[in-house]
Amino acid sequence: MQFVKLCRYLLARLAVILNAKRVMSDDER
Repeated sequence: MQFVKLCRYLLARLAVILNAKRVMSDDER
């Protein structure tokens, strides 16, 4: 039962991706 760890891992990856997109958007300005 590593479901919780998997969810936390996916959330962390999603946060990194969203943060990266946000930084890229700021650089375009």
